[in-house]
Amino acid sequence: DSEDKLKTEIEEWLPNELNQGDKIRLLDKLIQETLKPIDNAIGYSVDDKKNEEEEDIDSDVDSTNTSEGQAETDEEVPSSDPTMENLLDRLLYKGVLPRYAFPTDVATFYVFNRNSSTPYRPAFYFTPGQGLPVALSQYAPGKEVWIANQRYTSGAIYSPISFDRYLAWTNKKLYYECYICQYAKTELISDGERGETRDCPACGGQSTFGAARFWMRPPGFAHPATLDPGTSPDDQPVRSYATRAKLVASSPNEDGLWS
Repeated sequence: DSEDKLKTEIEEWLPNELNQGDKIRLLDKLIQETLKPIDNAIGYSVDDKKNEEEEDIDSDVDSTNTSEGQAETDEEVPSSDPTMENLLDRLLYKGVLPRYAFPTDVATFYVFNRNSSTPYRPAFYFTPGQGLPVALSQYAPGKEVWIANQRYTSGAIYSPISFDRYLAWTNKKLYYECYICQYAKTELISDGERGETRDCPACGGQSTFGAARFWMRPPGFAHPATLDPGTSPDDQPVRSYATRAKLVASSPNEDGLWS
């Protein structure tokens, strides 16, 4: 049983100074106490789940005359179970897990091995990674990356997992920035249009907020497979820095609060 195995492993980690009674109480409540902060973070309640299941059963009994076609339609409705959301992001947001120990925003720079790669299974010589804030400066398309005394040029946003590329593009947003006060904001694609300009909600500039551009979170970067690396000893890597943070806080609605 996996639960017994987990308890055995945890018991081996416990200090010898802990008395046997405390060890037993700790191990007996291990699963329950571990799941409690997770349930609180995702707003999940066992009692609520049971009530939902009972309501579903009552609904099924009352709808015995429902057609088969209607049943198939109901099956396609996505579940509202909070556990179906991105659990890791939720636990990080709620503080259940420490962010410094879980570097989730990591972008990789891929250098292809053309001899070993196939159209459906790429192989790589190097795959260095950086936290996304640093990678946006060091690996952005057009930047030069030095690895093993060879110069590689970032030329693509890439991930070996095709679904990651699809997801990154599907979740793109519109990026607005005021060219006067540099106030910036992202909007859903449905809430704007690429190339449009708006009045700035921060400084009040007319048509200074934009033009809107696509904004996406890159899954990774790559050196073009057809481009040979540079080896000139006279070449020096370009120093690059992250741009300063953009203000994305919501603005006060009352005009009187601005001076």
